[in-house]
Amino acid sequence: MHDGMRRIFFTGLALLLGFLGNGEGVAAGIDWRLRMLMPTQESGSLMDNRTKSTSSSTTSELGFHIVLSNGFGFGATGLRSKGTVNGNSASTTSDNVDLSYTFGQRWSVTLGVGWALTGKATLTESSTRYDTENLRGGAGFALLGMPFLGGEALLGFRQSRVRYLDLKYDSGSTTTTRANPLKADTQQVLLGFGFLF
Repeated sequence: MHDGMRRIFFTGLALLLGFLGNGEGVAAGIDWRLRMLMPTQESGSLMDNRTKSTSSSTTSELGFHIVLSNGFGFGATGLRSKGTVNGNSASTTSDNVDLSYTFGQRWSVTLGVGWALTGKATLTESSTRYDTENLRGGAGFALLGMPFLGGEALLGFRQSRVRYLDLKYDSGSTTTTRANPLKADTQQVLLGFGFLF
């Protein structure tokens, strides 16, 4: 995780733990919620040595989030991207752990941060394939919840940025490491539904 995102992540975590510690957050006493989130519009780019991809497709797995009665929430989101950068094909994956805090009961606002925990990237350059599982980055997201069919309808936005470092080619006898990291940026409009308990 790069320095800026690390500061955001740990600042958010400190705020969440502060709410948990005194037990009196703005959202104290809300219903437990199980939320499912699906991207309806996505855009993104891959970048290698300051050159953006000429084509990029981003796909996401269904995201799941749990919100506790004190407003604290956690969940998981997966991202997959493919594109062509400088004539080289590239693909990335990342599995993210999310932390959030929800304000409000019937109508709610959720603010959260995510951390890219695991993933990998592959880039093929001049028929040579470079791979890595060394990644740093994360995401920020916001959700609006409103009453719907006994649960809640959700509308939100998510911005993700992940850097893939130390892409390597292993020939068996020697290992070559690319100097430039591969970067993946993603923007998503989210729709979802939450079950209340």
